[in-house]
Amino acid sequence: MAKPDLSHLTLRKGRWIYVRRVPEAVAAYDKRAPMIREALNTDDRRFAMNLRDQLDRRNDRLWSALKSFLAGGGRLETGRAVEQIEMLLGLDQLPQEGNLQLVNRLAALADHVYGIDNLPTDAQADALQALKPIALGVEAGGVTVSELAEIWIGRIKAVDFASKSEAQQHRASIWPRRAVAIFLECCGDKPVEAVTSKDAQRVEDYWSERLQERNKRTGSLYSADTANRCLETLGRMLKDFARHSGDREYTSPFQGRRFKAQPRRALPYSGDWIRDRILTGGDIKRMNQMHRAIFLACVETGCRLSEIVNLLPAHIRLDHLVPHVLITDYDQVDARRELKTAASVREVPLVGVSLLAMQAFPRGFQALRDKENSVSTSIGKFLRENDLLPEKQAASRASTGRPRPIHSLRHAFKDRLRKAGAGDEMIRYIGGWKREDQEYGEGFSLEQKAEVMARAALPFDPQIMDGQAPRRGVKAAAD
Repeated sequence: MAKPDLSHLTLRKGRWIYVRRVPEAVAAYDKRAPMIREALNTDDRRFAMNLRDQLDRRNDRLWSALKSFLAGGGRLETGRAVEQIEMLLGLDQLPQEGNLQLVNRLAALADHVYGIDNLPTDAQADALQALKPIALGVEAGGVTVSELAEIWIGRIKAVDFASKSEAQQHRASIWPRRAVAIFLECCGDKPVEAVTSKDAQRVEDYWSERLQERNKRTGSLYSADTANRCLETLGRMLKDFARHSGDREYTSPFQGRRFKAQPRRALPYSGDWIRDRILTGGDIKRMNQMHRAIFLACVETGCRLSEIVNLLPAHIRLDHLVPHVLITDYDQVDARRELKTAASVREVPLVGVSLLAMQAFPRGFQALRDKENSVSTSIGKFLRENDLLPEKQAASRASTGRPRPIHSLRHAFKDRLRKAGAGDEMIRYIGGWKREDQEYGEGFSLEQKAEVMARAALPFDPQIMDGQAPRRGVKAAAD
């Protein structure tokens, strides 16, 4: 049996680290030189090898582009211009048919304006960034605010959107389009560069009035967070557009405009409520079995519902010494997913009822992939209709006064970890919350995480995942 290829990997205190020397030929252009050392935060050799392969491909592509450029005496040789420009602008992974056309147009512009053969090394990236909006056909004076959202989504941020799933792309595009619609309602359409502080003030005044009204759908007052998101979205799009048009000194007229928002959080479930009303079986057994497994998988992992719904079969490791799930980004032919934050990438042990839930669906939930919104809505509706949510409490300034059906499980899990003696750092590694040592350190082993999670786990009905009980008022079929 062939030995596994462990090149560029080293084991330290039971955790894998990626180690690779930067080639001398490009060391002056790679700030990680002379040696790359990156903690992979895993003790799983197979997972570490997969991460190593991804890092190797990324580094090889970068170094190849740098070597090609330097081999040409510091110039973009015509035959390699497309590859070089793709690399510099991050277009090499842009999955759209117009990509090659855009790159060729940029190459032609660089040749015409600067001369590809003598484009200075230190000015190369800046020059091409300045030419990019021209190649995209969005030069200053040619775009109105009504077009801004689509240009920002489809061109300026195309690479960022490419790493998201279809559902994530849809959600990420809602606010840019909504913010533009509100601007047009307040100020009418105009060229992007003609947006002034008076326009920003009109949008701010619009929200000042709305914050005194009640949402017709929910009956609650509009939130300052909603107003701030609109103002921040408009400011960010204008700034990004200006930067891609070559104006790096642009100051947005929306900068500094913000309403004071009270901190608001949903109340967590109490451990007693989860144990006595949910994990004892009974009503929860009437929930759709797949939805039930997703909900219960969140109880003892603290995972976001979207993280459980979108697990791939390879990320569910029930046969490992410590059964666990891998929460990570992925980009495959038939599936793509981007996590909320870099800290969200983690391995989460399966204990208690969450282990039982995942054992019922060892290959995940393919039928529901990328449908976390509808899953969340269905689960929330079931919990409300079956009195499985605590009664609404008097809201404090820092609370909505009611638990959110799914996300409150995550915060209840955090509370139980604290009571079980887990430190803040351990809690952040388990739950994927932001950490100060985001890119450094080896974290905690699966065994260490599983031990403290087991102490926090709640007792449950062993038959809680068996079948699906009939709904209320529906008689079970006779034997």
